[in-house]
Amino acid sequence: MTMTTPDAATTVKRFLDAVQAGDVETAMSYVDDDVEMNTAEHHPFLPGPYRGRQGFLQIMAKIGEVLDGFRLDVQRVLGCGDVAVTQLRYSGTVKQTGRSFDVQAAFIWDVRDGKVIRNQEFMDTLQFMNAWQASDS
Repeated sequence: MTMTTPDAATTVKRFLDAVQAGDVETAMSYVDDDVEMNTAEHHPFLPGPYRGRQGFLQIMAKIGEVLDGFRLDVQRVLGCGDVAVTQLRYSGTVKQTGRSFDVQAAFIWDVRDGKVIRNQEFMDTLQFMNAWQASDS
């Protein structure tokens, strides 16, 4: 039996499933040693870019540090060759303000040999900043 490398959409879906389950070890198995992770421009607490598996772990630690009840809901994963695109929603509460958010986001993922080698996040940073900033009242 011949083993085949999963396509980009399958790799990304498996990676995100592991992230959602809190299974860091499995998630890391889908990440290249030298992965490049680019957060959205004007991200309030992840100024990016992040590189390598250590960069991925820094992102995960920072999310846990500043957010309560963070949830990542995958709406779609589309693939074409070595590229996948995901449509998602982020939700949770910013610890320092107590304000909740429900933000749309998208990622473009580059995959090689069953591993994520690069991604670029796009999200509604204005809505996220509204939750990040303390209320005026």
